Amino acid sequence: MFQVLYPRTSAPRLARIWRTGTRGAVAVAQADMLALTAECRMAGDQEGEGCAVLQLAWFSFQSGGQIEAGLEQAATAKRLFKALGRTDGEAAATSMEAWLLVEAGLTEEASEESRAALSLLTEASHPSIRGFVTNVLGVVLWCCRQIDQAIPYCEEAVRLATQAPDPLATAWWRINLAGVHAAIGYRATAAQRSADAARAFAIAIDINAQALAGAAACGDHWCHHLALCNAAEYLCAARRIDEALAQLALCDTIPWTPLRRSRTHYLSIRAETLIVAGRAGEARPLCEESLRLAEQAGDIEACMQSLRSLSTVHEKAGAHKKALVSFKRFFDHYQMLANENAQRHARLTGIRYETHRLREKADAAEAKVASLVLTSRSDALTGLANRRALDKTLAELDGQSYALALLDLDRFKLINDRFSHMVGDAVLRQVGAFLAGCGSTNVTAARLGGEEFVLVMPETDRAAAVRLCEALRIQIATYAWQRHHPKLKVTTSIGIACHTEASDPQATLSLADDRLYQAKNLGRNRVVATSNQGLRHPTGEIARAAEA
Repeated sequence: MFQVLYPRTSAPRLARIWRTGTRGAVAVAQADMLALTAECRMAGDQEGEGCAVLQLAWFSFQSGGQIEAGLEQAATAKRLFKALGRTDGEAAATSMEAWLLVEAGLTEEASEESRAALSLLTEASHPSIRGFVTNVLGVVLWCCRQIDQAIPYCEEAVRLATQAPDPLATAWWRINLAGVHAAIGYRATAAQRSADAARAFAIAIDINAQALAGAAACGDHWCHHLALCNAAEYLCAARRIDEALAQLALCDTIPWTPLRRSRTHYLSIRAETLIVAGRAGEARPLCEESLRLAEQAGDIEACMQSLRSLSTVHEKAGAHKKALVSFKRFFDHYQMLANENAQRHARLTGIRYETHRLREKADAAEAKVASLVLTSRSDALTGLANRRALDKTLAELDGQSYALALLDLDRFKLINDRFSHMVGDAVLRQVGAFLAGCGSTNVTAARLGGEEFVLVMPETDRAAAVRLCEALRIQIATYAWQRHHPKLKVTTSIGIACHTEASDPQATLSLADDRLYQAKNLGRNRVVATSNQGLRHPTGEIARAAEA
């Protein structure tokens, strides 16, 4: 799923740690991923860091009870991918944040984030990422009780995971699709529509069986255990008790130590199944253990489920006073959950506000730095690259093929003397505009100073460089300079050299300079690309700048 985002440098370790997590050793995977995150940050590997932090958020989701840590991790991954312009990564991190928000009970915020993630997807987005984003939106709609809207998104997620192909994600998303159909069954049961309920549970059981087979084949113990527990739940709801108990018995055959959240889930489902089977006495120790684990984890919702089952167990045993105590505790936890959700909402709102404020300050600082960098590398008059930027560009040319052109405006001093420096500056700005617009986007134009300019033309041979410079020379010579002054004329002389003619870019520029002076000596307003040869103006005339 997230593997399509891996950078080449850290891909092997990311994949290895991910496999550790899927085998059930989530705590080990978290520790290894934290170490990798720190290493990527130290090395300046933002892609690797983004992937590592995103997978940490997933492990926090798997573990349960680490929701706020997971939200912080997802937000960090989102920021890193956004800075890199990796929209697939940003979409995945935004969806991970939405899923964690659902876990926190903040469905409104989850809906907002899940739809924001969907808007980031394009036709070019990888099917695995599209499947993840679509699945999360389906889960959010499911949790918001918009079940009919959730089904097409969950179905599309399965289709995309199959298309990727991503067998493990296919199993995960089928678990969720089965859960949505089971929700339809529970709704129909509450409305006493037994035929509709039976049909919905049959669909859920069938889809979950496919997920179970996929999880077992992939060796994902967490997914395998979850699918077995869900199978038991749906079979129990369909009153297929023996089959449900058989599925639960298979949980003991998975070679892993279940996460506390997984163990609590198993105990709750087994207890409910035994209660329905009329074996409430056997369910009591399961409810008590489930409650103990949920209290240790601070999982209020799991506590509520255990207390409700425990109340039913006491009621069926005739211990009505104990049943009432358990139900009162259930109601107390219900109020605690409401308070915790309100407090968590307030904390997350504060964190988001502070993060947004800090992000605005950071963005402003980055913009200022970028502006200063741009200013330090730009010529103030023409906006072209300055000598510092040119030197950097030349230094990056080693090992490439390129041509360099050195331009000098003919008799520019006369323009300043006759028509003023204001007119001279206008000429320089206009020539700068011509240079900025000539050739392809990979051509760099720079002003050396005064009336001298340089064109850097990567992957350009002599003939192409001559064509470009000759077109530029004609453009300057034929421009309507009279709009700046009625008697103004401007021409340029250009010298060209190629990388094959000199040892390095600086030597090539020096050769271009020699040919520029050769063009001047031959009468100006011409392009010289070889030694002792000039290209004359097509009319054979020599235009003189500022000549009346």
